[in-house]
Amino acid sequence: MKIAVANGITSLVLRFKLLDSSSAAGDGLTGLTISSAGLIISTIADNEATATAYTQAAGKLETITTLGTFATPTATKCRFKEVDATNHPGLYEVQIANARWAVSNARSVVVTISGATDLAECDAEIQLSEVPANTTAIGAVAGAEILSRVKTAIKELLGVLTGLTEAGSTDLVIKCGIEPDIGISGAMIGATFIILDGSVEFYKPRIITALTSTGSGHFDITIDPPLPDAPAYPLAFSIIPFTTLASVAKIGADGDTLETLSDQIDAGGTSANQTTLLARLTAARAGFLDYLNIGGNVAGQADIQAITQASRIRICAYQMERPDSSSVAYRINIYSYNELGQAEDLDAVPTVTAENNATTDRSANLGTVIRTAMGIYYVDYTVADAHAVEGIVFKVTATEDGTPTTYPAAAWVVDTTAVDYTSADRTRDDAVKAVTDNLPNSGALTTIATDAARLTADRAAVLTDLIDNGRLDAIFDTIKTKTDNLKNSWNDPAAAAIASQVDTTLTASHGAGSWSPGASSGLLLETTVAEVTDETHLILTAGSDVDDAYNVQAVVLYDASNSEYPSIRKVTDYDGGALTITLNEAADFTVLAGDTVKVFVTAPGTTAPTTSEVATAVAAALSGQTVTITSPLASSGAISLQQGDDYDNTEGRALDWINAAGDWGTGDITGATVAFRAVHSLDKTRTAIDIVGSVVTATGTQKVRVELTDEETALFLGEAWGYQLRLTLASGRIETIADSTVAVTASLVG
Repeated sequence: MKIAVANGITSLVLRFKLLDSSSAAGDGLTGLTISSAGLIISTIADNEATATAYTQAAGKLETITTLGTFATPTATKCRFKEVDATNHPGLYEVQIANARWAVSNARSVVVTISGATDLAECDAEIQLSEVPANTTAIGAVAGAEILSRVKTAIKELLGVLTGLTEAGSTDLVIKCGIEPDIGISGAMIGATFIILDGSVEFYKPRIITALTSTGSGHFDITIDPPLPDAPAYPLAFSIIPFTTLASVAKIGADGDTLETLSDQIDAGGTSANQTTLLARLTAARAGFLDYLNIGGNVAGQADIQAITQASRIRICAYQMERPDSSSVAYRINIYSYNELGQAEDLDAVPTVTAENNATTDRSANLGTVIRTAMGIYYVDYTVADAHAVEGIVFKVTATEDGTPTTYPAAAWVVDTTAVDYTSADRTRDDAVKAVTDNLPNSGALTTIATDAARLTADRAAVLTDLIDNGRLDAIFDTIKTKTDNLKNSWNDPAAAAIASQVDTTLTASHGAGSWSPGASSGLLLETTVAEVTDETHLILTAGSDVDDAYNVQAVVLYDASNSEYPSIRKVTDYDGGALTITLNEAADFTVLAGDTVKVFVTAPGTTAPTTSEVATAVAAALSGQTVTITSPLASSGAISLQQGDDYDNTEGRALDWINAAGDWGTGDITGATVAFRAVHSLDKTRTAIDIVGSVVTATGTQKVRVELTDEETALFLGEAWGYQLRLTLASGRIETIADSTVAVTASLVG
């Protein structure tokens, strides 16, 4: 804020708009008093090294009895009071001792109000001048002292311009509010009235429409158009009556022409005013005038203001990446400056809209505009995974000095996969480079290309058949389809031999009758876990009411969350009343309520086999055998799919990623969402395939699962695909846990 007053002014009443720093909307701060903790009102002139501060802590603030009426503050103090918290929230009046406006040779005084809770620092510059440069009001011209100063100033001005004084100047009246013998009369009606000082609005010529005597030798002048305001300080002015060109040429008291007057001035020598003018208009200064019209018209104040206005708002917008999943908020920063390039608050928080290059409104993606400091604002623009890749134009409408102006800024929404070069991309490119580095040199390739003996017609025909959908390719695909559907079962010769060997080994150690392949004749109890007391004490849903009924028998626990994964243990104690079994050691997985429990009879005089014994028996049975385990998900992370097939958990074909280290999500992925995305490795224009997975085991040995329907696998057209598996944790953090390839076998069945 800037205010202009005369140097030495007295009884100055100032009013400040104080803002609430805790308000995002930039509201006014209400409720401050002279007792508000930390409140400081400080003043410093432009030629002073030390500020004069009035602080609440030192008791240097006192209240105002009557708002708008100046009362000299007590020595070393200033006055402060809120004006109207309801109708003008944040408006406060300040009255400072007159001496602060009369600092010798000072051109301005800065007033700073700060320190109170939630108070945004407020600065105002009080300009000090003989006639304020930006005064916007004028009052009645009265008082002998003011009149004398006006008369002297105008007389000196005329002396510089024409060498004349007011004496005998009957055709020119240049003052108002002075003795009538100057020659003011009805002839002045219709004369031109020109203000010599003040703002640009005051410089505009006006016409005198009425002249009225108010007594005591003073006159009131009515002008059209009127002044923009009624100021409190006198302004120098000039009045030029209607006249003819001939009379303009005869402006001397004796009717001499301008040329004659010029000769007289030359003959009379240089006046004091001319000397002053020449001292001020040095050769260097005059030289600047020669450049005003070079290259075109001189820029007017309106032109300069337009250029300044266009640079008062700066908007920082930039490239925004569309995420693969969820959404990301990008911050758009807005800065406002005054005409001097200094940070300055707008009249109010700016409004912001957004649209794409097709002018489709995108303002729904914008948040609330927030003010963070003097002249600094921001607004968040949210980009979701479903948004389009497009250009965005932000339009910021800022109101400065009551005038709204709209400023544009451009940004872009891009796809994160297309623009991000990840470590996985580098690994893949390094692998390609390793292959290309081993290719033969250009000479060898040229030899191969030109040596017809190496690529005969028959060999070329074979290559044609091997191309995707060629005859040999179709045959190989058919064979693979058949072999992929082969199942391991107890009816297979190798499987039957393995089962027989396991049965023989276990029977020899633990008795006959309980280990027939595919049979359950030794099953004593099949039920579920009702409640887990601890890792070795389980309460069953059903069971015998006789204590120790299952002691030393074999018990198999099945993990319902992991494809009924079994864990074999021995019952060391059974409580028939509580239906509680005690295990010899904890199961291989975390047992939960609902898991299946089967108790098998062990031959008399034997005990249930331990885990290591079963493992030993199976290892012996597998000795010399070839066992093939087929899974769509390899240990390397690569996936092999048959186009058009279902991959669900009920058939044991789900895609399961297992983390034995248990360090996904810092050890706990409870509440996380699982996102699977596949993109074609060669054709980036194809639509990505997005599938939502699930968390199977959140802690310990962690597991996530993705199931595919036949409709989803039918979308995998072509063989070369890549995929990523991402977790969005409950905290919102994103973690990529798998990044590999998908090999697809085309379906031959419609």
